[in-house]
Amino acid sequence: MPCTLAGSCNVVLTLMYSILQAESMLSFETLLKTRCSLRANKMAVLLSNDKHDDDTPIIEAVASDFMLSLSGQAARQQLSSQCGAKLGLDVYNNGLMGWEPLLEPWTSSLAVSMPLTR
Repeated sequence: MPCTLAGSCNVVLTLMYSILQAESMLSFETLLKTRCSLRANKMAVLLSNDKHDDDTPIIEAVASDFMLSLSGQAARQQLSSQCGAKLGLDVYNNGLMGWEPLLEPWTSSLAVSMPLTR
């Protein structure tokens, strides 16, 4: 049963967590047919200083080319998850009134597989 989710990252993470935690509630065959993925061009978390109603940015963490997937493999009887993104960290320079890289963008990935037994 393929399903592609676009939108909130929280929805997919909650779905993946629910699938992994509710393994006993799902049939073995259903779990091995699971396939979900999330792609996002850019996600960012911004930390800002709002002292005296002045919303000044401080630091921004950015994940671009984000990909998260979960799939069951019936032939191997395992559940696999993959995640990848280009990560970067920028700081705001008040003197220049602009962003400067603290951590240059670097590509990272993580893959996890777990065997499923009846």
